Amino acid sequence: MTADPVVFYRDLLAFSPPMIDLLLPHGNWSAPPPRPPGPPGATPYADWLAAVFDSWYETRPPTTYIRLFGSIIRLLMGGRSDTESIGFSPVSSVVVETDGSIELLDVLKSAYAGAAATGRHLSSTSFDEVADLPTMVVRQSGRDGLGVECQSCAVRDVCGGGYFPQHRYREGSGFRNPSVYCADLYALIDHIRDRIEADLAPFLARRPR
Repeated sequence: MTADPVVFYRDLLAFSPPMIDLLLPHGNWSAPPPRPPGPPGATPYADWLAAVFDSWYETRPPTTYIRLFGSIIRLLMGGRSDTESIGFSPVSSVVVETDGSIELLDVLKSAYAGAAATGRHLSSTSFDEVADLPTMVVRQSGRDGLGVECQSCAVRDVCGGGYFPQHRYREGSGFRNPSVYCADLYALIDHIRDRIEADLAPFLARRPR
């Protein structure tokens, strides 16, 4: 957050990567992420990411795909995300530890000790059986797995409630909470939607009615 976002982005482009992703830091309601000082309601992460988005979006043709931004655009257009960190893309992966034990995604460990454990082992459990575990099913529940606050949100279907394993946990209420980055996600999605709508407006105005 202390780095200039556009300078940071252009420095990455010097390596000519075909794709990069920008990930929000680990954090949840019980262990909040670092946040620069600012007034109530400030959205420093959204502001930082929006500056990178503008630089990326205004490059024609884009030379590097940024997965977070591309996923938000597709979701705004009614498509699907290609990352589980945003939207309702189904979870389709587990972790196999070196001893053969099967765990959920390792990022769940940032919530609390044992959050990723399933108690299953390759020697006795198939991946199909793991997919039926309640801890896996709850992450496939999409809109039904959101709390009341998220259900009525205008960007619900784009945000998806935020990244389940890293950003929604609160001790005492589990994962049925908005993202700890709720305000930032809303502001970023709103910014990207405004840019897309502004660019599409002239074309839509010329469509025959």
